Amino acid sequence: MSVMTDLLNELQSKLDLHIPDRLVTREYLEFNARPQHELDQGVITIVHRKGSRDDDYLNKANILIVGQIEVNHSCSSVEVEDIELDMLEQIERFCDATSCPRLTISNYSTSGQLTAPLGWVSVNIDMGPLDLQNLDETNLDDFITFHADYQPPGVEPVLVQDTVTLEQN
Repeated sequence: MSVMTDLLNELQSKLDLHIPDRLVTREYLEFNARPQHELDQGVITIVHRKGSRDDDYLNKANILIVGQIEVNHSCSSVEVEDIELDMLEQIERFCDATSCPRLTISNYSTSGQLTAPLGWVSVNIDMGPLDLQNLDETNLDDFITFHADYQPPGVEPVLVQDTVTLEQN
């Protein structure tokens, strides 16, 4: 397996820990190919799109994180959009809490309420710079630095029935 594949698999593992209520995978499937129970839960897929390498042998990668969900048919298109924005916020918080490799959201899209009861988000993320020359599966877990206790500025954790939610100050 390539080092980039190992890195993406480890990123999947960290994202799965950060968003345990969603199915996190590296295999993108169209809505009609996904089992219903996965769509009910919500699926987050990590896909490698492209990369580059500079003169100092530092790599950068562009990854796409796609969120897919199907909600109750009685939900309005606005409710579907709200769920999409919740998924987007989960992904943003993961990127904010990951300092190595740096994950920078370059842009994102949502369904724009056009596909209800299906909802989706597509998040383009620049990852790096990465020194892949000195990275292998033996030091990969130490390489990815995810801060599980990271709190965005102005947000404090609130304990509610054994689950942590975040409120804006």
